[in-house]
Amino acid sequence: MKEVSEQALKLSADKAWERRWVFPEDPNGDGLTTITDVWAMIKWGFLAPGDWLLLVIMKHVTPLATFSELTPAMLSGLVSFGLSVVAWLVLMMFFAWFGMW
Repeated sequence: MKEVSEQALKLSADKAWERRWVFPEDPNGDGLTTITDVWAMIKWGFLAPGDWLLLVIMKHVTPLATFSELTPAMLSGLVSFGLSVVAWLVLMMFFAWFGMW
């Protein structure tokens, strides 16, 4: 039973991986590019590190993802937000440390 759920998680993570890395030209699907779309594009970019880490864990460290109850539904959510904030802060500290900021 455990193997089936891990395999299902890997398959759903593969599908989520394909959907996640397609840049949204019209995120809200109204056929127009408006300020709402720009905000959604910024959100898409900001949440990329968290989504990437979640998907990598789901695809390659599936037992940990199963134990932690990670699912593709968590992409662009609160967990992804927290991971992204940490990732961006680490990146800013790296640039500040080496005088690139």
